[in-house]
Amino acid sequence: MPKARKKGKKEIHKENLEIISFYQKFSLIGCVIQLINFLILSSSWWDMVLVCFGVVVHATALWGLSSMGRPLLGPNRELVEAGSELATSWIAEYLKDVVILTTGLQVLSGVTNYVWFLWLLAPGYLLYKAWTVLIWPWITAESPGGMPQAGMEQKAAKKKYRKIH
Repeated sequence: MPKARKKGKKEIHKENLEIISFYQKFSLIGCVIQLINFLILSSSWWDMVLVCFGVVVHATALWGLSSMGRPLLGPNRELVEAGSELATSWIAEYLKDVVILTTGLQVLSGVTNYVWFLWLLAPGYLLYKAWTVLIWPWITAESPGGMPQAGMEQKAAKKKYRKIH
């Protein structure tokens, strides 16, 4: 079986730039559509809060993506490190999902503002993943010594029982 070819630094950097560019355009489309909805359909203070919320969420997610994919350049501007590979990083996947969810809600907010309650799915999903991936395995994990320590305790208990009886 042939070995899988590893990506070079330049390929990773180019791919990161493409991913960041795509999600910037995706975010811009969502923000423009929501702003048009705000200007044409209604201009209440609540709608302005939702526009600001969408922009802040997009800016935060894109800042996270760009800081993860930021390359390290040498003194002669040569590429030393390409940054994290955004195509395979699990944190980057969640940030991309946040951009997609927020853009979808921005587009659908032209129909009704109640669609923004669907954004509560994100913290709910975060809690679910934290429970299933981090907390529950940590609670149910065996002690570092594992069974040998329990075996030694069991032997000591049997010995003590024999002495008493």
